[in-house]
Amino acid sequence: MALLGVDVWDAGPKRVAEEVAKIEAAHGGGQPLDKERLQEHVRKLIRNRAMTLTMAQGGSELIANAIHAYKKAGPANALPEGLERFEDLPAHFKAIRETLDSDRPLTDLEEALIIEIQRLHATISRLESEARAAKEKGLGRQFCETWVNGMASTLSDKWFLGGLGLFTAHFTGLDVSDLTFQNLRGYISEIMSAAPNDATATPKMTTDI
Repeated sequence: MALLGVDVWDAGPKRVAEEVAKIEAAHGGGQPLDKERLQEHVRKLIRNRAMTLTMAQGGSELIANAIHAYKKAGPANALPEGLERFEDLPAHFKAIRETLDSDRPLTDLEEALIIEIQRLHATISRLESEARAAKEKGLGRQFCETWVNGMASTLSDKWFLGGLGLFTAHFTGLDVSDLTFQNLRGYISEIMSAAPNDATATPKMTTDI
């Protein structure tokens, strides 16, 4: 499900930033990205191209590998409701890498990277919002033991969540301390502490991501 229409992306970074800010305000996504600060940060990313490419690949692989491991350990080949947005994140990091590795003129490169980073930030905001909604519906208490065990060494692992914060901060320019992932951590914590009566029960699954 697209967060923003094609016409918004085509309008450029200013329009994208405005629409992302609306999403964040509506869904409690946290601190918005300051336009001028992001532009300066993107210039630093371009100057340190080699490390930026490495971090983009690392972010994509970290999340993709965790999702793969979780699906392999769980009873269904899909993420549970409230966490589906994880599926979108590897593509964002990959897009950042491919954009930086292109032959665009510098000005076009800056603008393209700003848009890709805004897309990443919008998805993180939506992930936080959807995790909060899932927790409010009590979905975290509906997990069977297999799901909980599968999450223990993947999506709930402190190294994974810490890595997600570091990679996100690296590209958005936000301080790591600003990325609390409060709703995401709260929902995952509820899942990990779940003690269902029916060990065969599985949470509601959705496929619209």
